[in-house]
Amino acid sequence: GSEQHQAILGKANKVNQNAEADKATIVSIVQKLLDFGVLNANICQEQLDTAILDGTGLMVKINLDKREIRARTGLFYKQTKSNLLRKHQKESFEAIQRRARPVWEKIISLIGFFDLDPNKALDIILDVMSVNLTSHYTFFFALLSFSPWARPSTLSYNESSMSTDPKPDQFRGKTLDEVLNLADPRSQWSNSDMAPGSRVLAQILGFKLNYYQSTDVPETPKSLYLTAALLIREGLVALEDLYPHLSPDDSEMESVRATYLKNVQLRISSAKMSQLAMAAPLESTSSTPTSSKLKAAPASEPKKTEEPKDPPNQKAGILIALLAVGALKPAIAILSRFP
Repeated sequence: GSEQHQAILGKANKVNQNAEADKATIVSIVQKLLDFGVLNANICQEQLDTAILDGTGLMVKINLDKREIRARTGLFYKQTKSNLLRKHQKESFEAIQRRARPVWEKIISLIGFFDLDPNKALDIILDVMSVNLTSHYTFFFALLSFSPWARPSTLSYNESSMSTDPKPDQFRGKTLDEVLNLADPRSQWSNSDMAPGSRVLAQILGFKLNYYQSTDVPETPKSLYLTAALLIREGLVALEDLYPHLSPDDSEMESVRATYLKNVQLRISSAKMSQLAMAAPLESTSSTPTSSKLKAAPASEPKKTEEPKDPPNQKAGILIALLAVGALKPAIAILSRFP
């Protein structure tokens, strides 16, 4: 058995030696043919084996292997680009719409069965929306998209607004209006694009803001400002319809600015008070024991009269909310009125 094994190994080694000798012979023949111009180097690079190409110097085997690996990887293992964020948000939008439709149908049936006021129902919807704005605002937008207060195109999913890969130099050489339209396509909506009921929605929202303009009510909640800003951004409310309901009047904005600057100067001057003036008085060592025991009767402090409350600057609140939600064009429209 061992003799046969040795014989087989000897034959295999002889075959390998013959193969290497044949390769060397082929390489020398190809090299001679290339030198005499019989063979074309480009054709040899396309047809011959890599070992022969390496032996003739037409192509280095290491570089060829790297190129082959790179080509195979790009051909068979190329990943398809997929925007998972856009896909997830589109699926979430459709799922929210499927849940919002039966809720809207239930609201319509309750309004018809109990003969309720539709405007009051909308008022309640806005109240609930402002309270749950941070966690469920997408549901309320889907709910309002089925209402007569929404634009017809509000129901569709706008995939172009979800672009996360801006084109290079797309803002170069553009005017401010063109840049704003490219940055926020939803800002191109005009009053003609609004549904007829959007004015009703703006009026109800304006009545809510008017309530907080009284002196005996708390400040306007930030959630109401954000609700109005989101409704403006999504095209459910036009800024032109809501603006007349905001306080103060445009003619009073200069006095509001002067009051603000005056308060700023007062805060600056009060901050510059020396630490010595704010320190407690030093104890007197010359006072007698009998006089130290005497206590002065506390003086009665005069009652402070409550100053009248200034009306809230709701235009500044709406402006801050518009900038917070990314509604640039309506925000700049307010800023341009008071440069």
